[in-house]
Amino acid sequence: MIIPNKQEIEQAKTANGGYTRTQLAKWGVDWPPPKGWKQKLIKQHEEWQTEKARKKIQALRSAHKVSGPVCNSAVEKPIEI
Repeated sequence: MIIPNKQEIEQAKTANGGYTRTQLAKWGVDWPPPKGWKQKLIKQHEEWQTEKARKKIQALRSAHKVSGPVCNSAVEKPIEI
């Protein structure tokens, strides 16, 4: 299943301003689409992006064995990562 962002949802509209059953199926939306399906997809996309960023930060920390504040030698103040 593809989780589209708000822009991708808007771009997928037909000339009549609706959505095809095929497109909605690709996004995992039932037919007929239930009330609030767009907002649900947008929220799922945002949650996916947040989780993706969290995993990337976690991987970077693990790769560099970093935890907690780190000193930036240019300013000698701890910075949170």
